[in-house]
Amino acid sequence: VRINRVSDSPEEQVEMMIDGTGDGEIFQPATTPDAAERWYQVKEISQRGDQALWAITLYGAHFDLRLQAWLIPSSISLEITTGLLHNQENREQDSQPFGQYLLNATPQQYFPNTTTSDLAGFSNGKLKLSVSQDGIYRVYYQDFKDSLDMNGSIASASISLTNKGDAIPIFVEDHGDGIFGNGDYFEFVGYMNRRNLPDYYYDPYSDVNVYWLDWGLNSNGLRLAEESGFPGTANPFRPTSFRTTHHSEKDSIFDRLGSVATNTPSFDQDHFFWETLNSGGSVIVPFSLPYPDRNSIERVNIRIGLTGLTYSGDDGNNGEHIVQAYINDQNIGSGTWHDQTEYVIASSDNMNLTTHLFNANTFQNALQLFAPVNSEPDRYDRVVMNWLEVDYDRTFAAHQNQLNFKKSAGIPSGLVEFEVKNLTSPDITIVKNGASIIRDFTVRPWEDQGVVTYSAIFQDHVSNSTPDYFVAGGPGILTPERIEP
Repeated sequence: VRINRVSDSPEEQVEMMIDGTGDGEIFQPATTPDAAERWYQVKEISQRGDQALWAITLYGAHFDLRLQAWLIPSSISLEITTGLLHNQENREQDSQPFGQYLLNATPQQYFPNTTTSDLAGFSNGKLKLSVSQDGIYRVYYQDFKDSLDMNGSIASASISLTNKGDAIPIFVEDHGDGIFGNGDYFEFVGYMNRRNLPDYYYDPYSDVNVYWLDWGLNSNGLRLAEESGFPGTANPFRPTSFRTTHHSEKDSIFDRLGSVATNTPSFDQDHFFWETLNSGGSVIVPFSLPYPDRNSIERVNIRIGLTGLTYSGDDGNNGEHIVQAYINDQNIGSGTWHDQTEYVIASSDNMNLTTHLFNANTFQNALQLFAPVNSEPDRYDRVVMNWLEVDYDRTFAAHQNQLNFKKSAGIPSGLVEFEVKNLTSPDITIVKNGASIIRDFTVRPWEDQGVVTYSAIFQDHVSNSTPDYFVAGGPGILTPERIEP
């Protein structure tokens, strides 16, 4: 009987061969991880640098509930295999603790310039990856095989990714053998498609952004460096929150905007809006604001994007718009403007708005817009709301297993220790965008009323030029919507 189980280590697979029971009966293989764990357990004891000490516990008997009998194998053989082509020796490690027991102690081998031109039998190809969200993406070798017929192996170094002509750095996990195969994957930071115009946050035609994946070319792909985030240095600065801007927008209403200039392209101005407001009426717009830091004393800045629909004309309408805005029943500002133009209501500093304005438990808040009745007869006022932006201090808690943050004014330059909480899986990736992937960080489980979450703790030397950090765990690590030739 063969029992296969992939261990918690991404570099090792434990295979247990049970030849048979004492009476010669051959019982069925374990087909699930839970069934396999009845015979053995794998546990990480400690980790120092890039060396991890693991323990394997074998059980010589198992009581089978279905058979109502003890299963006792006559012999057990244990084999540990790794992702390398073969195990290697490194005699320099023998003098270290447990040195003679280290698997694959030789440093990872690199294969520069491994392309179709110098490695016979390696393949080349091209795939299109379509994404429509910002975040960390992971693509497995199996995704390649499912998308096209493979001819030959893939040289890991030859894998490259581009977007709109620019090379995108990626991290490739090939388990050290230089060949991209079963169980291997690569990761990158991807972005939804956006239009580079002042009136738009989203592209009016499509959110889908296309990344082109190539391999087998005559050059190596751009890579994210590997950087240690091991939290081993004493007395780092430990921030509790960071400054961020949260943008909320929903394209649910279309208007042609008949008063806009007819000699300019229609896409120069946004035609999709969130809500409509008429004079004498009000509208409530629910919005979510994740994890505001209730201990912050910094001011909150709020902006509301509006557009007038009615405008001055022969009907006597003067095109004036008046709107008052409230969040959770607290006044945040008002505005007056004219005609079919855009206007932004912005909160003022003297309002002293803080994160206590928002709901920190459910994150659900209500924006209320009110348009007073026009006192002049036969005057009609109509406006549309486009978007809402909030500048606030947010805690380092992942929302939907994702968090994107950067150094803000409240975080000094120097050694900083970050702790990202509320991840639901220990499978976590941390990327310093465009620069490196963070390794050797600590994963800490937390249990609250039977619910287990995880924190990722890492240290880094930061400055005002440090790129954004992307953190994702489990379901927060995205897969492209489409992978196709």
